Amino acid sequence: MNLRKIAVRSLIAVLILIVVWAAGFVWICSRIPTAYLLVSVFNRSGCTVSRSILQFYLLDTPWGQDKLRDSSNDIIAYVSSASQYNVLHASSQRRAIVWIRELIKLGKSVNARMHHASALEIAVMNNQIILARYLIRHGARVQGFSYYKHGVKHYAPLIFWALCRQRGHPEANVIPMLRLLKRAYRQQDIPIHLKVAEKLAQRCRPRSNPMLIYMDR
Repeated sequence: MNLRKIAVRSLIAVLILIVVWAAGFVWICSRIPTAYLLVSVFNRSGCTVSRSILQFYLLDTPWGQDKLRDSSNDIIAYVSSASQYNVLHASSQRRAIVWIRELIKLGKSVNARMHHASALEIAVMNNQIILARYLIRHGARVQGFSYYKHGVKHYAPLIFWALCRQRGHPEANVIPMLRLLKRAYRQQDIPIHLKVAEKLAQRCRPRSNPMLIYMDR
């Protein structure tokens, strides 16, 4: 009888601890910036809570959904940026796609810019063909962007980033990305300005320590 009481009390204590932990987790997550949580989802280092738990909280609970819905409009670009922590792995790109799919359902714009860069531009910079293909299929525009240098405004086509990657990382296979972008330019009826992109890419310097970039065709 005593053993049964001890077992019951132990079980109750464990359940109380779980409830307290869950309540504390939700309370803390409700106050931590969404950007920090997303970095924890894509970057394992320094994260005390497993990525699967964070992903479940944000994507599958009403509190997490509200947090994502209330987040800034550039959150899809932030997801694209966070996925570069594991840029060599297709699994990281597919994880980003899961998030972007849910964010689109919440009304977030796939073309919103973060620090003057869209999700597609970030994917092209990192040669993430799987992510770039998904973004284009779901409305991402391949239009160019502007930047300032020495106080002068310049224009650069999106394809510049792929050509720059090719020059900066000679060992990288950017041919699938170039084909994807050229096809998207035609479909969206946007001028490609290839000569401008090639001229700008000449300024990109090759890396001194090349590393293998795996591509998923």
